[in-house]
Parts: sequence; C-alpha cells; structure tokens
Amino acid sequence: MLSNDSTRFRIACIFTSASLRENSGTIASGDYSTPVSQRGKLKTPVQPTVGDAPLSITASDLNNDGKTDLLTANLVDNTLSVLMGNGDGSFADKQDYPTTSFPDSALVGELNNDGKPDVAVLGAHLAISLGNGDGTFTDKTSYPISPYTNVLKMADLNNDSKTDLLAFAPNTKTLSIYLGYGNGYFMPKADLLIGTSLFGLGDINHDGKTDLVIPSGTALQVMLGKGDGQFELIQTALTLRFNSAAIELAQLNADAYTDVVLTDSLHKTVNIFLGQGDGNFVSKASYPTGNDSSGLQVADMDADGKADLLVGNRYDGNVTLLAGNGDGTFVNKASYAIFAYPSTLMVSDLNRDGKPDLVSPDSFFNNISILYNGAP
Repeated sequence: MLSNDSTRFRIACIFTSASLRENSGTIASGDYSTPVSQRGKLKTPVQPTVGDAPLSITASDLNNDGKTDLLTANLVDNTLSVLMGNGDGSFADKQDYPTTSFPDSALVGELNNDGKPDVAVLGAHLAISLGNGDGTFTDKTSYPISPYTNVLKMADLNNDSKTDLLAFAPNTKTLSIYLGYGNGYFMPKADLLIGTSLFGLGDINHDGKTDLVIPSGTALQVMLGKGDGQFELIQTALTLRFNSAAIELAQLNADAYTDVVLTDSLHKTVNIFLGQGDGNFVSKASYPTGNDSSGLQVADMDADGKADLLVGNRYDGNVTLLAGNGDGTFVNKASYAIFAYPSTLMVSDLNRDGKPDLVSPDSFFNNISILYNGAP
C-alpha cells in the first residue's frame, strides 16, 4: 500500500505551454509545474509540444534504443506527433507526420512481424503505417470503417500470434473486427452489434481466448470468444444500475481471474467487480471520484505488487489515485492537479527508473501533461 507520507508518492506535472489554467478556467501565467505543497521535491520539468488537438497518446520504443517514445494523434491538423525519448524523461522536439483525416485514436503494435513498431490510426478510415525502426513510418494501406467510429483496440482474437484490430462506433454500437494476416494487411471487417457504447477486452473464463465485457445501464454482459475472431451470444454476468464512462480489465486480487473496473460519471464513483473465472462477476466495492470520471488506468504505482487505480476527472482537471490492498479493495489516497481535461490516461515508465509515469493529452490547449512518479 501507499504510505500516508506525502513523500512516498510524488508526482511532477509537465506541460507544453507556459500559460496554464487556474481552477477558475481562466488563463494565468506563472510556474504551475507542480502543486504548491510538493514544489522543491521534484525535477526541473521539460516542455514537449505536440500537434493541434491531440485526442490520444501512446508510448512505445519506436526506434529500438531502449528508450520510451510518445506518439499522439492530432485531430485538427490531421497529423501524428512523434516525440523521441532521451531516456531521462525528456524528449526531442516533435516530428509531425500526415495521416488520415480527423484522427482521434492511434495505437502502436507489431503488425507485420518484422520487429519494428507499427501504427494503426482511426479517423476518416482505418490507416495502417509500418514502422521503419527509426521513429518514422511508411503508409501501407487503409480500410473503410463504420460511421462515427472513434475507439480502437488491438488484440489477438484468433490465437494465431498475429495482431487483430477492433474499431468501435459508440453512436451506432457497432464493433468492427479486422483479423490480421501478420504482414501489415487485414481481412475485410466483420461487424458486430453489441448494444452499448463501451466495451473491454480480456480472458474472462480462463480458457486462453479473448472475450468481450460490455457494460450497459442495466447489466454487465459478456460475449465469450470462440478463439477464431467470433464471439458467443451475450450472457448477463451482473446487474448494473448506472451508465459506465470508462472500463478497464485487470487482476485486482490474488485469484488469477480477470476483474472489471468501471467508472460512473453520474454518481462520481469507480466500481470494482471481481471475476469468478466462469464469466460471472461479484460486486466488491465503490469509491468516490470527481466530475466526469472518463479516464481510467490500472497500474502498480508504488511497486508493492498490488494493482492501483488512476481515475481522470475531466471537469475537475485532476487525477484520483486509489491504492490497492491486493484483495480487490482500495484506499482513496489523493488527487493530483493535471491542468488538463484528463479523459484519456496512459501509463508508462518514461525515465527508466522502473516506476510507471502518467501521461494525458489535452485537446483544448494542444498539449500533453506528464506526471512523473516519485515513489521510492
């Protein structure tokens, strides 16, 4: 667990502009790099910049030098911004690359099995760019998508060791599945109606196949994977009484079964459901968060071997940290000002100190916030 000592978990906020928002929403100049109570304990911040209206961010070693790099998808200028990491938490100046129109989601993965990270971008269509191994990319091909598609995930759905893609349109509740050939190309999409605007991926029944977890306003439902890219009929795993804003699947206790974390923006809570290993779940606990808790990550933030929760409260401009006890329960530790609208959170070790750091893009102010982990 995290200690009550404020020095046990210290975070530095790094911004891409010199003028940042106060809580009132106005623009103010000055040093807002860290909360006042924590100044003097943290490193001098760096200030990377990205393109116009970054909606998603991902971390990967794009040039295989052992250092974490960052990539953002920028909605307004139709670009990808690549920031090569120096290995100490700082980054080289951004390099922008054109991509599909209106890119709102990008993921880095191995799409052609050559050992070089590739990128899939969701915008006006699904665009595939293959990595050259030096942080640059070569356009490969593109695929049509369903209307209003803006969620992208990667997984191996048919257990062939090749990356598949899932593109989701929340407005029409259409999930499009693109099975990968392993050479940078994909099969034509197969559409699946899932009846809700949110889904998670994980092995729910412990059979080695990827399943879908689908929260609606009334139930937590599961579609069990067949291991061939198709899914069984929906079964109701648990009754719900709220509409979820974000979902993460992870192991929260010691039973080796996949558990579910859901945020509820209306009631300002994060909710824990423990998996039983057979497709069913048990409601465990609920904890208070902030306004519009649409960002969510699960990570071991203090290296105690127990999963912790990070919840981005979009309209509060902060992140709530809940420390895990290792049994599916949590302690609400603190909230950290992020001076952004943290609807998207990403966790990665940016400075090679073995501690996960937190990154969030701010599409309103065209910047990213990096919160470095100061836990011992």
